[in-house]
Amino acid sequence: MRRGAAARATHDGGACSIEGRYANYFEVNRNHVELIIDCGQFYAGCPGPVMHTRLVTSPAYARALMESLQRAFAAGESREEA
Repeated sequence: MRRGAAARATHDGGACSIEGRYANYFEVNRNHVELIIDCGQFYAGCPGPVMHTRLVTSPAYARALMESLQRAFAAGESREEA
């Protein structure tokens, strides 16, 4: 797949569609009730990042995301060491 291309995955015969977007740039902010994660693409020679996705979630779900990411990294690192 070419860089920046969107990937589509379907579930249950196409009833539910998920679009995948490459992101290499993130801005994380929060207010009193939400954590906001803006995702985009940034490449050398470009004037700035191109933002394309905003995730908005509660602190509790953001913590669950962080724990999921930590488990995924740990599993990947243990497979690389084996």
